[in-house]
Amino acid sequence: MEPFLHPFLLIALLVLLQTGLYWLIASYGDWRLRFVVPAVLVFSYLTLIPAWYTPAPDPAGPDCGMGVVALFLGFAIGGGGLTLVVHLAYEIMLLMRRLQQKKAAE
Repeated sequence: MEPFLHPFLLIALLVLLQTGLYWLIASYGDWRLRFVVPAVLVFSYLTLIPAWYTPAPDPAGPDCGMGVVALFLGFAIGGGGLTLVVHLAYEIMLLMRRLQQKKAAE
């Protein structure tokens, strides 16, 4: 099955999904789910998504795996790294909010 999304568009949509899930988790109130979202996304960037975009080997073509390596590294560094940056930004935002609430309570 051919992927129907450009890899950059898929990464952008998953970042939007991640921020939406953080919003839902904040309204739901279960803090443990904050760590499940980036774990699942990084796992999918390392295993599921590169396998979806890997082309089928051509028996008559060259036997070079550089394209597969580039796909894997692109998703691992680009997608996984962006997922971790968004997660760290969210955690810093929560920390700043807690510090402001603590300062206002004093």
